[in-house]
This record gives sequence, C-alpha cells and structure tokens, in this order.
Amino acid sequence: MALDKKKLLRTRAKSMLQTLETETGNATRNRVSTTLAESYNTLLDDIVEVVPELQGALPNQIRSTTPFAKMGESDADHVDLKVFLNQAVDLLDAVCEQDRAG
Repeated sequence: MALDKKKLLRTRAKSMLQTLETETGNATRNRVSTTLAESYNTLLDDIVEVVPELQGALPNQIRSTTPFAKMGESDADHVDLKVFLNQAVDLLDAVCEQDRAG
C-alpha cells in the first residue's frame, strides 16, 4: 500500500500544530527554537516539492536573524508558528479534498 505524500505532509503539520496547542501560559509567548524553526522550514520545502502549486500560497519560512538567534531562538514566537501551521494544514486539506473529488 503506497502512502499518499500529501496526507503524510498534512499529518506532519498537524502533529506539530497539536503539540503547540498543548502549551499554556507563558510558553505561548516564547520564541520558536531554531531547531523547531528548521523543522518547520523543512516541512515547507517538502510541501513545495510534492505540491509545487502551493509555493506562492504557503506562509514564509521562519528566519533567525535577530540577536535572539545567538541564543538558539528564531524571529517568530509560538503564536506565529501556530498561524503558519494552520495555513499550511488548510492548504494541504484543500489539495487532499481536490484529489478526492477529482
């Protein structure tokens, strides 16, 4: 049985999002670690590789350009990442829905 790459990518994005949604209090305002940002950026690269049509629609990658980068933190906070992941999941849902319909 071949696994659908689009569904696997959607699952990766949803699992990242679900983990972020379990955070409470001050953790939601923390900056995203560079490790997590790199994982998210890799996810976006993988999505573009599988569904090139989404390249212009996906959110931007997370950068680490501020002084926080020296401390292992990216430019985005966890709320930003949640928004970005929700956008990616919704786009992948639309692609998977179109595949089912068509």
